[in-house]
Parts: sequence; structure tokens; C-alpha cells
Amino acid sequence: MSAGVSEAEFGELVALFTARRLDEAALLARTLLIRAPHAALVHGVLVSIEEARGDLAAAEASLAQAYRLAPDNPHISYNFGAFLLARGRAHEAIALLEHCLRRAPGHVHAACNLGVARLPVHELALHCRQAERFASVVFVQRAA
Repeated sequence: MSAGVSEAEFGELVALFTARRLDEAALLARTLLIRAPHAALVHGVLVSIEEARGDLAAAEASLAQAYRLAPDNPHISYNFGAFLLARGRAHEAIALLEHCLRRAPGHVHAACNLGVARLPVHELALHCRQAERFASVVFVQRAA
């Protein structure tokens, strides 16, 4: 499955996270990583756990570790890029999103986030206002 982690173990980890049993999920993830430190997918789930707990520094550290372990995995590079972009670190996100698109050229979310990351701040504000106006028009039309 993933560098020393069975499908059953990974499934249990995902089930605990999905059930929002975050402390148990974090404990299992860390236990699995002691035995299988190169299991990038487990690091990826640990990122989600840390984010859900509000520990963004730990989430970023887990993302960085997952990326070091599996730099060719487009989902990991996308998630790391999107994480950084959401925190206003567009200049760092661009390289990760470009890397994702080299590995998975059809990754729509990476392409969209890359476009956002490349926008100058003053243009981003304009696009957000336009998107809000568009959304309100669509909502009014659908409600009618």
C-alpha cells in the first residue's frame, strides 16, 4: 500500500479521521510513521488531522515531509501549494503548483490555484469582487 503500511491500517486511519476522532487518528498516524517513516500518504492524512486541530505549523511540517518523501506525487505537491497559497504565500506556492501540473497536466484545481497565485494583489481583489457579483446574479436568477 504505502511504504510499510497495510491497506487495513491506512483504512482505519482514514476512518478515524472521517469520524472526527482526531486524537485517536493522530496517535495512529504517528505510530504508523514510527514504523514506516517514508509513508507519504500517512503524512498526508496527518496534515489533515493537524489542520482540523488548528495546528497549522504542524500541518505545514507534515506537508513538507510528505513532499520530501514523494516529490513526484502530484496530489501532495498540489496540497502543499494550495496550503501555502491559502496562507498568503503565493511566491512559494507557485513552484509547487507548477510541479504538480508537470506531473498531472489535467489537474484543474492546480491550474486554477496557479492562476490565482500569479495574480497581482490589486487584480486579485478586482477578480474577487467580480466573482461575488456574478455569484449574486446567478443566485438571484436561480431563486426567481
